[in-house]
Parts: sequence; structure tokens; C-alpha cells
Amino acid sequence: MDNILKKTLCVLAAFSFLVTAAMLAAATGNGNAFYDTSKFPFNPTLIRVMGGREVKVSDYTDDETCGGCHAGKHEQWKGSMHSNSFKDPVWREQWKRAFSEVGPELGNECLGCHTPVGTVARVIMTPDDIPKIDAVSAAGVQCDFCHTVASNHFNETTLGEPFNMAFTVDPGDVKKGPLSDSDSPFHQTVFSEIHTEAELCGNCHNVMDPKSGLMIEHTYDEWKKSVYAQNGLVCQDCHMIPVENLEETARTMKRKDNPGQASEIGPERPNIHNHEFVGGNFALTKMLGGDKQSGIAVKRLKLAASLDLAAPKKVSPGAKTKVTVRVNNVAAGHNLPTSLSMLRQMWLDVEVTDGAGRTVYRSGALDKNGDLGADAIIFNSSVLDTDGKPTLKPWRMVKFDYNRTIPPRGSAARDILFTVPKVLKGPLKFRATLKYRSFPQYVANDLLGKDAVTVPVVDMVEKIVNISI
Repeated sequence: MDNILKKTLCVLAAFSFLVTAAMLAAATGNGNAFYDTSKFPFNPTLIRVMGGREVKVSDYTDDETCGGCHAGKHEQWKGSMHSNSFKDPVWREQWKRAFSEVGPELGNECLGCHTPVGTVARVIMTPDDIPKIDAVSAAGVQCDFCHTVASNHFNETTLGEPFNMAFTVDPGDVKKGPLSDSDSPFHQTVFSEIHTEAELCGNCHNVMDPKSGLMIEHTYDEWKKSVYAQNGLVCQDCHMIPVENLEETARTMKRKDNPGQASEIGPERPNIHNHEFVGGNFALTKMLGGDKQSGIAVKRLKLAASLDLAAPKKVSPGAKTKVTVRVNNVAAGHNLPTSLSMLRQMWLDVEVTDGAGRTVYRSGALDKNGDLGADAIIFNSSVLDTDGKPTLKPWRMVKFDYNRTIPPRGSAARDILFTVPKVLKGPLKFRATLKYRSFPQYVANDLLGKDAVTVPVVDMVEKIVNISI
């Protein structure tokens, strides 16, 4: 009987392996419709146009026109990372390098989410097209593009979940959104279920490298496994609300209504969606003129986490001492950090000083070049290339080495070990600060050269405990 069971398990394991291998091969383009341009004409971006028709830039309304009736929403969007997705200098330089190293096969994958109109209208295909791009395409994820998304078709892919812009657009006079009773003198309006769902966002916030099959960004997947998803909270419920409502929404797992007008010529409504689309990117929004959005991002980062310290009440001179720092993800519906987590830096800056202000222990301080030392306790991920070496080039990533990001409502504990000096003045002050920046300074220096700015750092949360001697 045992032999039969073992043989059965071996067969099932082999079958599971073959199915997994087949799915991976299909997802990476080996004979799958993922590379079938008859189904996905903008390959490797999975977006397509309703009816397969040709699209011109003129089929889309420019954002300034939208702002004529939606001034408030337009002002919120302007300066957001959605409005700056094509102007983002860090992304743009990365794209140029991807195109140079790999060519259009993968170099064009980024365009779908960073200039969707430019992609479907085929006005930008290579970096050489940048100087001649039109204003609508350069407006990134702009109003009319989002409000003419008609449907998802990620169910036609092997993964069966949103990624790489797997939805269908239908540019024209009919604008789609989450309201069922809107009425406009300028365009037709219809209710759209997809605009109420996380999958709309997931199509750009899950990113797979089609060559390796690696999901290099998986913010949607992180949300889908979270308590937020289990309670029916979607991306829009946290990222399209006033930042003042975030703490209550995360604590209660219920969306707090945001009364107002979707249009200045429309009625007062019990709940509307803000359009700043703010996450944690405070650095580039400020660099590109979005001071308001940058300020909101800083507030969101300061609400996202909490710290707990477990320290002895009293220590003796010369004693080896341990303090445990626990980092809690309290208000993010995805991991901290998320997106390209191998680029993000969220770390603990720890300092222990005595009563005279002398430093007893320090880790997590930036060096003179603005970089973190090897002793820093950092929460991010590391990805390897085909040679098994860490890489920050998305187009070279094939395998995660580790992922130390913190899931929603999750936590991570780290022990800080230090020796109390034999001669000191007490008490000891143990300070832990959770810090964040969008990318390392050396990355900014490499990508932006002489135009590189000092990458700003946010103190997300700080906690101090005094230890008697």
C-alpha cells in the first residue's frame, strides 16, 4: 500500500511540475498568444483596441479640455505620477538603456503604462521619438485614456490575472466611470464595473518580464492576498481618497466616504474619488513640480507603519545587550515597500547614545556619498540576473534572491545587538527611525549624471526608549 501511495504521489508531483513548466513557458512567449500579435498587436504590452481598429492621437481628448468641467479633478491629477509617467526622468533613462541593450522586443514593454495613448496610436516606438511626441501622448496616464478603458482580457492569458496592461480600450465620445447617473453636455457617459475594481489598477501594477516570465512588480498580487481584499477594499478605496481618511480606512477596513462633486457643474455626491493617485513616490513628484502630491505622499508614508521596541529596563556596564525592533505595516494594502521593491529603500536607522550624548552604537546612517552601509537593516528585495548576480535592471531580472518586504498587517522583527561600554554616563537612549526613499543615491547618480539630485529621505516613524544603567 505504501508503494502504491508513493508511486501515486510521484506521478502527481511530475504532473504538477509539467503543468507549471508549461504555464511558465506559455507565459514567457514560447508558443503562447502572449506573443501572438493577431491577439495582442502591441506586444509585449497586452493592450488592444476595441474591434482592432486603428487609433489616432486625435481620438483622445486632451486633459485641459477635461479640466473645463472637472477642474478639481484635473488639478489633482496634474502633478501626479500618472500625469508624469512619461516625463519621469528615472524611468525614461531606464527605458533608453533597456532599448539599447535588448532592443524593441522588450524595450517597448514599458511604453504601454507610461504613455498608453502614444502606444495605441503608435506615435512613439523608440527613444528617438521622444523629441517629437505630442502633448496628449506625453501626458502619460491621462483622463481620457482611463475613462475609455472598456474591459479586461487578462483571462485570455495563461496567468489569468491582470498584468502588462491586459485590457481593451475604446476611445470615442462615450466616457466610462464608476457613476451610474452622470450626465454631461460634452460627452456620453456610462457606468463601468471595471472602474470600481482593483483589476483596473492591477494591469499596470503587476509587471512581468515576458522573456524570463518573472513578475518583477506584483503590487496587485500583494493586495489580492491581503486582509484588505478579503474585506472588499480595493485600490481606489485607499489611493483615491483624502490622505486624512487613510488611517481610519486602514483601521476599520471600511471605506470612509468623501463627499463632493465629480464635476463643478454636477450634483453634490456622498462619495467621490480624488485623482492625485498618490502612493509613496514623493521624490519624483516634487522633482517634477507636484508639490501637493509630494506632500500627500509624505503624509501617507508617515501613516503606513509603526514601530515596537522590546528593550531591557536596566543594563550593566560591559554587558551585551539586545533590543528587538518590530516594524508593522499598519496602513498599506500591499507590501512595504512595493512596486520595484529591489529599488526601494526602507530601512532602520538605529542610534544608541549615553547620558552625555556620546554614540554607543549606530547602524543605518548614510555615508558621505549618500549611500547605506552594509550594516543597515533594510526591507526590500534582491533580484538576480542570468549569471546569478544582483541586478537593478528590470530587463535583466530572472529570479528573486530574497524578498524582505512586509505584507499588509504583517510585521518584521530585527534584533539589535550591542555592548554597553564599561565607562559611560547613563541612561542609554535607544532611538529607532524607519526611513524611506524611492531609490538609492548611486542609482540617481548613474541614471541622471550631472542632473542627479540628492534623493530625499522621509522619516516614516520613530520610537525611543530609555535604558537605565
